[in-house]
Amino acid sequence: MLPRTLEPEVMSTAEEVQAYDTMDHSQVNQKFIEDLLAAIEIQANSRILDLGTGTGLIPLEFVRQCAEGTILGVDLSEQMIETARGHVLKNGLEDRIQFQAADATATFFSPDSCDVLMSNSIVHHIPQPQQFFVEATRLLRPCGQMFVRDLLRPDSVSEAEKLVQLHAAYDTEFQQQLLRQSLHAALTISEVESMLEQISDLQANVTQTSDRHWTLIGEKRSG
Repeated sequence: MLPRTLEPEVMSTAEEVQAYDTMDHSQVNQKFIEDLLAAIEIQANSRILDLGTGTGLIPLEFVRQCAEGTILGVDLSEQMIETARGHVLKNGLEDRIQFQAADATATFFSPDSCDVLMSNSIVHHIPQPQQFFVEATRLLRPCGQMFVRDLLRPDSVSEAEKLVQLHAAYDTEFQQQLLRQSLHAALTISEVESMLEQISDLQANVTQTSDRHWTLIGEKRSG
């Protein structure tokens, strides 16, 4: 098994943020929201929290597909948040999407802050991912629902390289390196399951949902 190799937790430079923002995430993001909406019923007054929102592409895709709910996107990178706000202003979606800079492992938001918590590809950035799952559970109201998707660490360096060439062949070398580092920093399903076993308030199931992703669908226990 390929050992986990951490990557920088925050994309803070303009070059990193631009490289990330210009990569073609459209199909992955569309699939993420389609699967979320198939698993979770969104109400008109649903408070949705997106942990690790990056440049806000997931909230933008969400409002394209769903007319219900309001979203607060959170990211540790001020540069990412600035770019995300620009996207929302450009699309005139300030009434449904807001952003705030905060640490996804310690937001300092009130408990029970959201009805739905979603997160796409933030867990592999975090040195101690257990802290993310604990905080995400704390932020959910009782019976609130969680939908988390992230990269799955390959078995070997060669498998990682195959995935880079398959999914980033036409990207720049810098963008390919971002994906490569992320694959090496990702978790395995057994590692995620081991972390979840320690969180008694969350009932969740984790499955592999693509050649490079795992998905967690869960619900906070009522009491």
